[in-house]
Amino acid sequence: MKNLEFRKKLRAMLEDDFEDEEIIKYVLNFAWDQYPRPLLVWLLAKIGQYGYFL
Repeated sequence: MKNLEFRKKLRAMLEDDFEDEEIIKYVLNFAWDQYPRPLLVWLLAKIGQYGYFL
């Protein structure tokens, strides 16, 4: 059910024209809560590849 709640809130944010930064924070926070290790591995790979994130 968490994914359904996530999708509903994300859809509402997109329809209400939230700032991109707020949407990115919401998605990353959800990903961190659900899958902390894979997200950390992905972030470290991006930082290693580009020297920074975003």
